[in-house]
Amino acid sequence: MNNYVKQFLKGPWLRRAAYYMSSPKRMSKLVALVREYAGQKGLAKVRDELQLLSLMARDVATGRYREYKVGSILLAVAALVYVVSPLDVVPDFLIGLGLLDDAAIVAWAFARLSSEVERYRKNLNPGNNTSSNPDALTADSDQ
Repeated sequence: MNNYVKQFLKGPWLRRAAYYMSSPKRMSKLVALVREYAGQKGLAKVRDELQLLSLMARDVATGRYREYKVGSILLAVAALVYVVSPLDVVPDFLIGLGLLDDAAIVAWAFARLSSEVERYRKNLNPGNNTSSNPDALTADSDQ
């Protein structure tokens, strides 16, 4: 386990994730922020993973995905909160380094959540292009 992950697990991220998860409105705002951040160059290698975690979190918040393990979603949301936070282990304003820790946390969380992600993919409704389309990562209305 690298230092970024150790710092992530010691930090306030799981507590902040629980705060976001307690409100669909906050989750929608978080997903919208993640969409903005996902386009940054430093996150290019984990962009697909970041977007899929965001879609999964959005679908939990809106009730579209119900067969999840709470701990798994909490970890996914914690990773998303970490990414959008400008003051994490390596602050985002440090050019060249600021997004390195974000990418490492997303990659680690995605690998750790592989069984949950697979369950999410299986539960997607094939006729519902909104859930499986990364371009549909816009925040839902205040639910």
